[in-house]
Amino acid sequence: MNAGMKDHQILSNTFSLVAIRIAGILLGMATQAILARGLGVENFGFFTYGLAYLSVFLFAASLGLDTLLIREITRAPEETPSLIGSAMALKALASGAALLLALTGLTLLPANSIRTLSTGLLLVTIFTTVFQTARSYFEASLRSHRLLDIELLTKTTTLFLIGLILRFGGKLFPCLLVFVVMEYANATLVLRRFTKDSRLRPKAEPEKVRELLKKTWPLALQGILYVVYFRVDMLILEYYRGMTEVGYYGPAYAIMAGLLFLPEALSRSLFPRLTTEVAQSGNPSISFLLRLLKYFATVAVPLVIAGSMLAGPIVDFLFGPSFSPAAMPLRYLFFGLGTVFFSYPMSLLLLAQGRQHLNLRIVAIMAVFNVAMNLIAIPRWGMMGAAITTVFTEGLGCLAMTASGLWFSGHANRPQFNTLWLVRLSQLAASGSLMAAIIFMIPAVLPWPLKGLAGATGFFVMLILLGWFTPEDKAFIRQSLARTSPTTCQQ
Repeated sequence: MNAGMKDHQILSNTFSLVAIRIAGILLGMATQAILARGLGVENFGFFTYGLAYLSVFLFAASLGLDTLLIREITRAPEETPSLIGSAMALKALASGAALLLALTGLTLLPANSIRTLSTGLLLVTIFTTVFQTARSYFEASLRSHRLLDIELLTKTTTLFLIGLILRFGGKLFPCLLVFVVMEYANATLVLRRFTKDSRLRPKAEPEKVRELLKKTWPLALQGILYVVYFRVDMLILEYYRGMTEVGYYGPAYAIMAGLLFLPEALSRSLFPRLTTEVAQSGNPSISFLLRLLKYFATVAVPLVIAGSMLAGPIVDFLFGPSFSPAAMPLRYLFFGLGTVFFSYPMSLLLLAQGRQHLNLRIVAIMAVFNVAMNLIAIPRWGMMGAAITTVFTEGLGCLAMTASGLWFSGHANRPQFNTLWLVRLSQLAASGSLMAAIIFMIPAVLPWPLKGLAGATGFFVMLILLGWFTPEDKAFIRQSLARTSPTTCQQ
């Protein structure tokens, strides 16, 4: 195969990995926007509350196995059938326990029949995590593009059916039923695609089940704590401020949660490489880590600037003017999203180093801090207090994970601050300032996407002119694309 054809296939397959995330977030956001417009503020609050409550127990049911399986399958691909089968058995047991615990928790909350019924219906989707275990095979083998058609089919169908229901006067519960059915359809199709593509049959082995449980419990507890601090603000907000304010906060949180796919996709696409380098040399080189942070900053900075400055028009466009109060907390949540770009890869670095217990301690501190801050801030400032608490919590976690990841990379791999750091920070500051100025000066009559596009163009042009991208960057990107490409892996 000639070099040109190989490069073309590498780029094509790599962009397919990102496309599956983009398709999911765009269709998911469109579905939530239609629900918000069709249901109104309070009923959309019930939907948002139910998702927040579900997410806590959904992660408990998954036991944090998905990321662990990527690492284990990467290291020992011949054990894929037993790894997938044993993980499915573990998840089935955990899902049953999580569902019972969740339903018990619902009975302890203050009486509200609509909240109880809507949340209870969403809880049925907990068992989808069992079938979704097969996703780890596609991510570990760098073939996530094989799931793109499944995502498009199920998400588009969900959007169409919910839109149809609302068009003919349907309300909350028919929409929830469609959501539940399509979640199971997605999970079933993923498992079927795994058995068809891999020609493997999952098989549970008692010894492997015990081994996975021993390895995953820190990740499971960490994930539960992470979801708790990421979602508990919705539950506290409903308790102190009522479902209407949850309905207003829902769009802001939905936009931020949707955009989390960016740092997650970037990090997970490089996780197999991180795992390989750690396995070979003990730790990745500092040049790799710093270059990684540099690229994450290239995406995070313009996203934070555009999102915080254009929050109002974004909310009005997606959810309608009746949800305009969501714009102010969204501005703050974009800063929280920016910090995730740096904390997420550092968290995966600690996992690649086998330091799950350290990750767990950091997330536990973040969870305690977040809950305590929310209990203080939400009764006083409502959804604004929740948004600001999220930003402070993410900042705390980012500092802790970055410091820990670099510290345990060894003395030789720790970054030494020098004039190059000042140069890079100055380049970012100059480009960011230009972007903000462009967005601010463009007349308000122009559509917000044009403002964002013009600002982003100015940002990247300034970076290029200031020498942000070096020849080494081009070589690094080509190497990373080659390592994250399904084509490369199959050759």
